[in-house]
Amino acid sequence: MLVGVIVLAVAAVLLLALAVARSRQLTVLDSRLEAETAALAQARVDHARATEHAEQQLTDLHDTTAALHETNADLETQVADLETRIEALGADLADLNDELDAGDRLAADQSAELASMAIEAEDLRSRIAGLEQALATARATTSVARPGTMPELDPGILWQLELARSERTWRYSVAMFPDDESPFAETDDPLRLAVETESAALRDEVGAFLSVDWRIGSIDRPGHCHLILRVAQEMLAQAARVEEPTVLVVTADAKGNVVLRLLPSEEGDQPSIDLRQFEQLGSCIDGVVVPDPGGEATITVVTSS
Repeated sequence: MLVGVIVLAVAAVLLLALAVARSRQLTVLDSRLEAETAALAQARVDHARATEHAEQQLTDLHDTTAALHETNADLETQVADLETRIEALGADLADLNDELDAGDRLAADQSAELASMAIEAEDLRSRIAGLEQALATARATTSVARPGTMPELDPGILWQLELARSERTWRYSVAMFPDDESPFAETDDPLRLAVETESAALRDEVGAFLSVDWRIGSIDRPGHCHLILRVAQEMLAQAARVEEPTVLVVTADAKGNVVLRLLPSEEGDQPSIDLRQFEQLGSCIDGVVVPDPGGEATITVVTSS
């Protein structure tokens, strides 16, 4: 009986010890479980935060990517604009090079023209010098004039000098460019060309409304040509002061004398010029100048004798 009680007591103690041990284990397990649960909860919080941060970073990355795409599109547009501008600048540069080439060619042409003008001017100076020398020789060798008279001069030399002056007037007052081919080299009627040159020069230089109506054939005698040209020059110079358009009509009378008359180009008054200076000419070189006695703007150059 006692042994049974002891056994039961021992068993009870063992059971109590086992229960205490199990209780401690349960307490430890509860603590661990609680710690694991807290750690899990913290891990979940951290995961949520990490997920939120990752999502924020992903959102930021998407925004950055979109901004980069937009920037790339802007850059592509700028590149296209730059390429267009470069192409336009290339075209402008090509045009500028063409203009420079044209300018170089023009400068070369002008240099050649200047050289040609210099050569022609030197030739004209040589011709004038030769004519002046011939005139000086003619003056030196002419016979002594009677008192009250002028020594006779070679009309041919005087006419050549006058033509040289008329050609120079054409070159620098009428021609488009001074080195243009002179019409005096091939004309069949140098007197008519010289008179028309005087009219054109006054028209271009002072704006005079002048023209020439030539109704006679060519004149061969140099003295007559020289005299007619000088009279025409003076008549045109006076007509240039008239405001109305005026025409110099050159005809021949029944005796073959040359008649120069200033008439209005349109309906208007007869041009008025001073004929007194022509009254003093009388016999001049090779012909006679006769102003119209009625005071009209008419001069007759007697060439029939």
